[in-house]
Amino acid sequence: TTHHIAAPISAVYHNAKTDQWSYVAYNNKPYPRGVSVNEGDHQLGSMLLMPNQLTVANNLSETHQPDGIIAFSPGDKSSNVPVNTKALYVVFTKRVDISSFSSIKLDNQVLAVTWPAPNTAGILLEKPLTHQKMYTVELPEGVRLEDGQVLSQTKWSFTTQPYPALKLVDSSPKNASERVPLSLDTIELHFNQPVLTDTAGTLELQSKTAIALTVGKNQQANTLQLKLAQGLVSDQTYVLTLPATFASENNQTLGKPLVLRFVTSPPSMPPNVYTESFAGGGFSHDDSITVEMLSTENPSGGKHSIKLTGTQGEGMLYLFAGTSDHGEGRKPIDLSDYDAIAFDLCGSAKEVWIKIGHPVFDKDAFGLHRLDDIGLLYKTYTLKLPSPKDQINTVLAVGVQADTEVFIDNIRFIKSDKTAE
Repeated sequence: TTHHIAAPISAVYHNAKTDQWSYVAYNNKPYPRGVSVNEGDHQLGSMLLMPNQLTVANNLSETHQPDGIIAFSPGDKSSNVPVNTKALYVVFTKRVDISSFSSIKLDNQVLAVTWPAPNTAGILLEKPLTHQKMYTVELPEGVRLEDGQVLSQTKWSFTTQPYPALKLVDSSPKNASERVPLSLDTIELHFNQPVLTDTAGTLELQSKTAIALTVGKNQQANTLQLKLAQGLVSDQTYVLTLPATFASENNQTLGKPLVLRFVTSPPSMPPNVYTESFAGGGFSHDDSITVEMLSTENPSGGKHSIKLTGTQGEGMLYLFAGTSDHGEGRKPIDLSDYDAIAFDLCGSAKEVWIKIGHPVFDKDAFGLHRLDDIGLLYKTYTLKLPSPKDQINTVLAVGVQADTEVFIDNIRFIKSDKTAE
């Protein structure tokens, strides 16, 4: 090709099918550069290369500028300009007589000019631009180039990006949290922009018993505070829903309801597996299976169950009273007043192996059971606790076969009087 870009790192491509030219150039300087694109001795147009960036232009459709000017940055009539833009630039075809040019107007505000290059004038922005606003930049009349050319007054404009959609960036407690302390008296929601508290409407924390919420805002305008009218209850799933019409001071709405769920801490053990999840100190499972401790797919009683999937082969899930099955993590609980452990279980497995206790670490407190009547609907199983009952730390181990799913829920201990705890 006879097309040529006046830049050391550049390339020109031609698509024969569409007859489209593409011009690629890299600017390895810390300031914008304007380069010409030529065909032989004829100048086709120009490109503005931003600092330390690769620029691609097609057919030079956006490079035609007033006489004496190669390009503006941001470009004339450009939109979605980032509000965190640090500087505005204008690149001239020649060196500029600096004595003829000392300031630029941005929306009629006079700002001093910097010179990152002899043919490039810029103004540094000390604060972010305003969202969704059109700005006008005005160059003074009488700017002289080194070849004697005197430029007439020149203006260009650009529009900044719209306000971002209203989004939750953090919350306390976080969504899907478990073991949330019962002492919680305030929920905090942190958004990406200042919010209008009166658009929240009347809010409640939904559970078996709804809790009224008082809407407030702390010193940070982006944070919504919700005060609880009464205390939380253990072993409960709570759901907070903000309406889709909840809005920011910038008139941005959520667009769809915002739902925050969390589970409160269980009561003291036993039981140490409770309605909404596992309440013991820890758990582990074989690598051949996957485990969801808070699955919402198929709960038996509350909002969650524990789901086991045999992805690569057979394997087991181990639930501990402590944080592990041995060593410092082993913390057995005294189940002397209990006769059995009960749980609800279902799944696609033909059989499930259940272990209670550990034959080595729980000092011979160990029981092994085979369940072979598993169905897709939940059944309640009650299994006798092994002795010594005061040494049980591995409370329950559940096995799953390859390519099968098992759900377990509502694990509890049964007292001698047959009442569940």
